[in-house]
Amino acid sequence: MNYQSLYWDTLVQLRANVYYLQAYQIHLEKWDNRIQIFLAITSSSSIGGWVIWNEYGIIWGALIAASQVINAIKRFLPFQKRAKQIGSLNTEVEKLALDAESQWFSVFEGKLTDEDIFNLVTKLKQQKLEASHKHFKDQALPIKSKYELEAAERTRAYFETYIRASTTGEN
Repeated sequence: MNYQSLYWDTLVQLRANVYYLQAYQIHLEKWDNRIQIFLAITSSSSIGGWVIWNEYGIIWGALIAASQVINAIKRFLPFQKRAKQIGSLNTEVEKLALDAESQWFSVFEGKLTDEDIFNLVTKLKQQKLEASHKHFKDQALPIKSKYELEAAERTRAYFETYIRASTTGEN
């Protein structure tokens, strides 16, 4: 087994997890903002409501009813809570990714034994698992292939820059 490759794969996966969680968090925050904007607009309907009531009463009434339903169920929607959980988890995963990157030189240069590298990989995976359980307990985060693709692309670009900078001395 090539333990350097195992370490590199773990390092890449951690960075991909960072980008995946960022994309997911942005998605959730956008939905939460949309809901908040919709509720704000419909709750301030009295401002121009008299004009709308006369011409589009049915539509405006439906919007007001929808806003009341959304307002009632809003606390059950996962957007705000899940975005907060993801943000907290991502902070920990990003720290793990940075720790892994800081160890990469020693791994790459052969300064560590295979056992040392294996132990580092195991420790990183254990810490990631603990962070996931801490922030999501028994919940599962649904997988979104769109964000996996985005994370893969951002990870590829990141490591192209990372490798170029580490081999040429560029920043």
